[in-house]
Amino acid sequence: MITDSRDTRFLNVDLELYYKADFRELENEFREKAIVLQNYNGFLSVESNGNALDITATIAELTDVVSGLSDEARKIWDACDIRRFNIGISSGIKQGQYVFSISDKTISVLSSINAELAVTIYRVDDSA
Repeated sequence: MITDSRDTRFLNVDLELYYKADFRELENEFREKAIVLQNYNGFLSVESNGNALDITATIAELTDVVSGLSDEARKIWDACDIRRFNIGISSGIKQGQYVFSISDKTISVLSSINAELAVTIYRVDDSA
């Protein structure tokens, strides 16, 4: 599906983790099945390496990685101060209303792994 860059649209989901100790084991396991974007000063950011086209499928790819963590990595996950799935949306410049749904099943899965949900809306440069 081809979308106009001026449309409001789903971009991706970043998994953001905050932890006061060493992320190394957790980062290594995420690196095997996802893309590690950042790891510095107690902050680890990861995104799916799949080609999911919607919010639910992208979150599912990341929660599957969490479900498959080793015991050692899961202890680090559980000890994180924040476990956030951050949905990125491009605001677009076209007028209209856009609805992005998140299923009750997805919300239940996030709750079961003690994760929160956030939404970041990115402004589109309309000067082009």
